[in-house]
Amino acid sequence: MFRINQKGGTMVEAIAVISIMTVLGISAIKLIGGLFDGFKQNIVTSEIRELQKNVSARYSVDGHYGNLGTVATLVEEKVVPNQMLANGKIYHRLGGEVLIEKSALSTLYYQITFKDLSPKACMNLSQINWMTHQGSDLIQLQINSTIFVLPIDGVKRGDSKALPLDVARAAQSCKVKGSNTIIWTFQ
Repeated sequence: MFRINQKGGTMVEAIAVISIMTVLGISAIKLIGGLFDGFKQNIVTSEIRELQKNVSARYSVDGHYGNLGTVATLVEEKVVPNQMLANGKIYHRLGGEVLIEKSALSTLYYQITFKDLSPKACMNLSQINWMTHQGSDLIQLQINSTIFVLPIDGVKRGDSKALPLDVARAAQSCKVKGSNTIIWTFQ
């Protein structure tokens, strides 16, 4: 005998509901993970800007970039925020090591190196606009082994090695797989 008012569902319906809930759960986890990645990358952008500002302020007081390579000096002079320190080294929020040192180009320059950057972080950090009031303290940007410079000394605006960097040239320089290193050289 058949009942007209049956309650409940079949096994196929139950599997369909579980499948839909699983897909929605996985999507939510990916979305949340992507939001956290974006948040961390914004923090890393703030870190490089803060380091640049602090080292420049240090230069205006000391008049040189001596002892930039020693973490102890950078901590003592409050150039490096405490949250970037671990085990006597400097690290950015994405976990890679940070180096702050005099530049080999000139005693008037210094460089900040961020290591172990993901491809997405490499792309984002290489696109930072350093221009202020028609000028920039950034004189050179190195992504892995590719160097970009301000349009001076034989490099003209629009050249493949000229700053500022566009998305296409950044994409060519950042590794798609593996870690990336960016070196900013400032005056």
